[in-house]
Amino acid sequence: MGLALLHTCLPALVRHSGEERALYAARRRCIKETEKMDSRASGNDETESRMDSCLISRAGRALHRHGGMLRGRDFRPLSSTGQAYCRNDAVRASPSIEKFRLFATGARLRCGVGLVALLLALLLTACGDDAESEPAQPDAAASPAASTAATEADGFITADSMTGGGDTADAHITNIRFGRHDTFERLVIDFATEQSSATALPQWQLEKAAAAGVLRVHLPTVVATAFTDGDLAGDLLTQVFVVRATNRSLFVDVFIPASFRYRVLELSDPLRLVIDVAAEGTAAFALPATDKSIVLNFPRAGATLEGSVTVSGYSRHFEANNVIILQDSEGSEIARTFGTSADYVETWGYFSLELAIPNRPGAGSLHVGDFDAQDGSFKGVTVLVQIGGS
Repeated sequence: MGLALLHTCLPALVRHSGEERALYAARRRCIKETEKMDSRASGNDETESRMDSCLISRAGRALHRHGGMLRGRDFRPLSSTGQAYCRNDAVRASPSIEKFRLFATGARLRCGVGLVALLLALLLTACGDDAESEPAQPDAAASPAASTAATEADGFITADSMTGGGDTADAHITNIRFGRHDTFERLVIDFATEQSSATALPQWQLEKAAAAGVLRVHLPTVVATAFTDGDLAGDLLTQVFVVRATNRSLFVDVFIPASFRYRVLELSDPLRLVIDVAAEGTAAFALPATDKSIVLNFPRAGATLEGSVTVSGYSRHFEANNVIILQDSEGSEIARTFGTSADYVETWGYFSLELAIPNRPGAGSLHVGDFDAQDGSFKGVTVLVQIGGS
C-alpha cells in the first residue's frame, strides 16, 4: 500500500515542491484530520490521539529547519496503538528544490502506515492546529534520567529516588498532561524558559513514597506555574497537584493508590519531563484526604496520635489560613492550632504544623481546614484517629 500511494502522490509532491509556503500550509491543515484518523483507529481519547501524532510534529519541525525540504530526517513515531514505524534513513531532497525527489529503502516501506501519514502531512487539505505528542517508547532523542538503581529491560525501576536536569534558568511549568498506554500510564510535565535556546530541563528530584500513595517531583529552581491541579483518568495516576514549598520553589505530587514501577525520560523541543508508571504487585494504599481547598497528607485515617504530632499537607484557603482541631469521641474539642500555607493565590501552598496531643486515650477525629468567611462553618477534611496516652 505504501509503494502504491508513494507512486500516486509523488508527482504532486514534485509539482508543488517549489512552493514552500504551500507545504507549510498543507502540513498545518492536515494535522487535525490525521489526529481524527488516529483516534478512530485506536479508540483512544483526545489526549491520547494527540500523543500519537508524533510523525506530523517531527515532519513539521524538519520542514521548518530545512526551508521546506527533507534532508535525511529519521521519522520514527512509536505509537502505543498503531505501532506505526517509519524510519526512512534515506529520505532526503536534492539540492534543487525544483527537482525534489523522495527516496526510501524497500525494507522500510513495509511500515506503510507511517509513510501514509507523512504523505498526508503534505497533501491533505483539512484544517487543524499543531498538537504535541509523545512516543509510547523511548526513542533516540529521549534521555533516560540517571539512576544507580537496577533497571529492567523495559527501562522501569523501583528505586525510592532519582535526580536529573541541569542549571536551566527561568524555567516554569506550562502544563501537565496525561496519557494511557497498553501497559503503563504517562505523566508529562511541560516547561518553558526565557532562554529560547535552552535544551536542558531544570533540576528535578523524584521521590517515590509508594506506601503513602504519592510520587513527588521536587523542582528546586522552578518558582512559577500555569497549571495547579487536575483529576487524571488513570487507574494508577489519579490526581496531580502543583505545590509551593516553604522555600518558594515548586514540587509536583501525583497520587497513586497501588505499588508501582516507573521510568523517567528527559525530552526537549519543547522541554518536558516524562514519567511512565506501571503496576508492580497487588498492594493497595489509602490516598491523602482531599477537599476542594485542602489536601491532608499526614496523619492518615486510623493513625494513633500522641505527644506532639506534625500535621502536613497543602491548601488554597483565603489568606492561606489553616485551622487544625482535634475532638474526642463525644465531639468535644481537646486541642487546636493554626498557621498559614506557603501560597494560596498562584497555586497550592504547603503547610506543616505541630499539634500537641493531650493525654486523653480513646477514639477521636482530626479536622483540618478553615472557617467559612460568610457563615462561619468549618470547611475542610476530617479523619478518624486514635488518641494515645496512658
